[in-house]
Order: sequence, then C-alpha cells, then structure tokens
Amino acid sequence: MTEPRSCLLIGAAGFVGSALAAAVRDSGWDLHAATRDNYDTFIGRSFDLVINANGNARRFLADQEPIADFRASAETVYRSCLDFSCRRYAYISTVDVYNDTSRRAETREDAEIDPLRLSPYAFHKWLAERFVMRNDGEWQIFRLAQMVGPGLRKGPVYDLLHGDKIWIHDESELHFLQTHTVANAVLELIKSGAANEVYNVCGVGAVSYGEVRQLFPDQVGVENGATARQMYSIDTERTARLIQLPASQMEVVAFVRGALAEKDPPG
Repeated sequence: MTEPRSCLLIGAAGFVGSALAAAVRDSGWDLHAATRDNYDTFIGRSFDLVINANGNARRFLADQEPIADFRASAETVYRSCLDFSCRRYAYISTVDVYNDTSRRAETREDAEIDPLRLSPYAFHKWLAERFVMRNDGEWQIFRLAQMVGPGLRKGPVYDLLHGDKIWIHDESELHFLQTHTVANAVLELIKSGAANEVYNVCGVGAVSYGEVRQLFPDQVGVENGATARQMYSIDTERTARLIQLPASQMEVVAFVRGALAEKDPPG
C-alpha cells in the first residue's frame, strides 16, 4: 500500500490512540483525530485510511454490563464502517479473541476461533473484527496484548506503580509492549503488510508477573489475592517476518524504570 494522504484516527485521545496520533503526525500524514466530542463532524467523509483504536478495554465491564460493552466495542465499529468510506480500514483488536491464549499453536492468526466459547469481552471484539472484514475496501486487524505507556490507568503494572491491591497471580505469563512501540509497529504494517490480514502485535516471549514484581522492591512481599493464573503464549511469527518486534521483558523493564524515575527523580 502506498502511503495514505489522509488518515482518520478514531479514539485519538485514548491510551493507544494518543500514541497512534503522535506516530501518524510524525509520519507527515494528514491526520484527522476523531474523539467522542467531534466524531459526528467526520461522518460522510472519505479517507485513504481509517484506524479504529476505540472501544472498551475494561474486561470487568463486559462481565458486569455486557450490553454496555457491546455498544462500546462492537456497535461503534459497525457504525464507523457505515459512517465513512476509505481505501483501508485498520482495527485495533485484542489477543483475547483466541480460545486458548496459553498455547502458541492456538494463537496463530489463522487459528480457528469458536465464538461460542469466548468471554463477553472477547466475543464483542471478535464481532467487531467481522464487521471490519465485511466492510468495502481493504482491511487489516491488529491484535494486541498487555500495553504500558504514558497515561496508563489500569492493569497489573499500574497496580504495582500505585501500590494498589494485586489481583494477578505471580505465575501468570504476559506479553508487553509500550504504546509508542505498538503505534510504530501498526504504521509499519499498514505500509508494508498485506491487505485483508490479521497480525498479532505484542512483545516477543511472555514474562511472568512475578518477574515484573521484582522490579518493585516494595511490592515483592505484598500479599497477592489472585488464585487463577493468566497464561499467554502468543505467536508473533507472521508479524516478525515483516517488522522487528522487541522482547516483552525489554519493553516492560524500560517502561517501569522510566516510570519509577519520574516518581522519584534523583536528587
């Protein structure tokens, strides 16, 4: 795909969206940043590229209020497919759409997914992917894992940074990428990756939460209330054939060291 002249970024003020907005601006593209406040002003317009980084990222909301999650994560994507025309539609999804995230063989992008076995959160993301695939024109779907970066407001690393109660088992295995790394990877794949394909965009190799806790000396001995492990082993081979992905451990260590330095700058 040649470099697009105009890009509509939906969710431009969000955690991932803000990093994407900075990367798109730095690339010199003509960025149109859509937020909740100005979305309607773009309806009916045509763009070379639409990137949708919008949607609910709180899994507990999907369990407690599945209709609200459906509206935030699936209905809004379908509406956007009808509201705009574009040469290519890029959707930011999640690796949670895989039925078994713990087995690398089951997290290949072409792995068969049974939607009836998915959680509400994953099912709505899976539905959103189908809406994008039905859209006219080219599409790309990017499935992300755990992310860290400026504006982090939730998740296992956030809890450690803020001394909150820990609710993830130390033996959990997670993939990490910093949001600016995600943004640059997505833009590289939009430019060089094949159309009508799905790509896993996450750190290479998983890191145990216990290892992450070791980066926070004050939190090592804190009681952990989690009983179940969250296990991720995501296949990144397809993406790695096109772009270079850093190791999860390198990404989370770099973020944590920077965040701790900001909290307690050297005197």
